[in-house]
Amino acid sequence: MKFDDRLATILAVRPGGEHDRAVRWRQLVDLVARAGPDADGPVIDQALDQIREGQREVATPLRAAAARAIAGRPLLPALLRTFAADSLDVAAPLLTAIQPDDGLLAAASPDVLRFLEAMHPALANRASATEPPSPTVPASTDMPSISQLLDRLEKLSAQRAEPAPVAELVTAPSAPRPSTPAPSPLETTSLFRWECGPGGNIGWVDGAPRGALVGRSIARAMPDEGVDRDVERAFARRAPFRDASLALPDIGVVAGRWLISGVPAFAQGDGRFVGYRGIARRAEALAAPVVAARPGPLDPAALRELVHEIKTPLNAIIGFAEIIDGQYLGPAQSGYRARAAEIVVQARILLAGVDDLDFAARLRGRDPGDSPTSDFAEFFAPFAEKLRVTADALGVTLAVDAPPHEGLCSLDRELAERLLDRFTGAVLAAASAGETLRLAVRREDGFCALRLSRPRALEGLSEAAVLGGTDGGANFSLRMVVGLAHIVGGKLAADGSDLVLRMPMAA
Repeated sequence: MKFDDRLATILAVRPGGEHDRAVRWRQLVDLVARAGPDADGPVIDQALDQIREGQREVATPLRAAAARAIAGRPLLPALLRTFAADSLDVAAPLLTAIQPDDGLLAAASPDVLRFLEAMHPALANRASATEPPSPTVPASTDMPSISQLLDRLEKLSAQRAEPAPVAELVTAPSAPRPSTPAPSPLETTSLFRWECGPGGNIGWVDGAPRGALVGRSIARAMPDEGVDRDVERAFARRAPFRDASLALPDIGVVAGRWLISGVPAFAQGDGRFVGYRGIARRAEALAAPVVAARPGPLDPAALRELVHEIKTPLNAIIGFAEIIDGQYLGPAQSGYRARAAEIVVQARILLAGVDDLDFAARLRGRDPGDSPTSDFAEFFAPFAEKLRVTADALGVTLAVDAPPHEGLCSLDRELAERLLDRFTGAVLAAASAGETLRLAVRREDGFCALRLSRPRALEGLSEAAVLGGTDGGANFSLRMVVGLAHIVGGKLAADGSDLVLRMPMAA
């Protein structure tokens, strides 16, 4: 019996129940897949129409199973486009080993399109090439290596530390860098990373001899060695701590006084406390006099070019981690999935920070009179409503004091919304279910002040600990808010029981 005969037989059947319709749909998918990439004819067209129409009636797990069953075969382009229009968890097995064409990209759903751009960086470059070219960001066609990115960062840092005249930067060849003297033994052991379990005993160390540190507890303060009372109290409250004292006895290269910082870690599934992770820096090294380099002007064009080069591999990392976490290519062990999920979370935090850098570079590149402004009161009400929905999803109660009707500040709307989103998002992320936070907008000392009460996790911490801690989530986001606010003459501060974002008042 030919494929056309079998297809015609199945197409003639009109199942009534949900189960029968799902079985018929999967049989059609299998037969069209077996027909090969060059199949054509009215029966094939009718089968493709039935597959597209029946797709909405088949449960997602069954559609995903059908995609996995035909993955790796040479398929009819129209069948590939049908699956590309579906969700990513259905389509991913069919997309990992293909080179997408324009038809597939046009048919792809938004999440599938993002996945394809992560898998094939040239697609993102091609998409950006169709947009009006930016006068400051040259197009990039090759993905740079990590070493190239690091080298570029080093060059930018060097340019900021020792600014040269513009003409010299354009015409002068790069001078060879002086050789760096070998680090002293003190410098080679001036910082180490550590992790401990829920009991407080250090179980992992990087950057220092393990024997001197593994097994040492951060949960209990001791008179002459170990951590101080600040760490003991923070451990009892499961709170972050920064630059507390750690004294190590005469046990080799790590002997002496250290400043230790750490953040608590919790299991993703049930929120169970699993320990702390952090860094320790030698106090003697920090006490040495440091001659600060005078920063030069930041080149917005160079920064935006670097941002785009970082985003390409970062999106690829997110895409591959999502493949593992979603088990798109088959079952994965739970430990690997948990690690992949954590990579996605941390990479998205970093990606948001990179987007903020790109936005800051665009602001720096504008003429002062070119920035469009809008009244704060225009968008605060819908923003507050969206924020309440987010808080409800986290189990947090948000009480909002509406601002006065007249405008308090007049800022670039994109900047204002970005500032509010980053600020409130970081604080809500640090809150626990059942907490109540209050958001208020006031006039204070010539500023438009947005006050948000601290969640319990940030209570009692100094401003330096809140805005400059080692936590990769809230502290990182808040530090980006500090930088964005500074561009427009605003500031972020810790004021008693509140965190306050101050922005310039409207004229």
